Amino acid sequence: MSGKPRGERHIGLLNGFAAYGMWGLFPLFFPLLKPADPFEVLAHRMVWSLVAVALALLVIRRCASPASSRSSRSPRRSSPSTGASTSGP
Repeated sequence: MSGKPRGERHIGLLNGFAAYGMWGLFPLFFPLLKPADPFEVLAHRMVWSLVAVALALLVIRRCASPASSRSSRSPRRSSPSTGASTSGP
């Protein structure tokens, strides 16, 4: 395997087994969806996906340090090679 620590490989393996397990159990819920219209199911998936992504972005932005987010937005801290690569012939 790669040079990753044993703990990371262990977590990755558990995540893989969990994903395969959820994928295998997913068809068990199909009979519960029979009374719902396909468009209703699609609408719920879209809305709940939007909520999940919004929450994930909120958590990611709150966990990021203010110094790292400021330095990535500052044009003064760009490397000299960035200017050379954007200048035309």
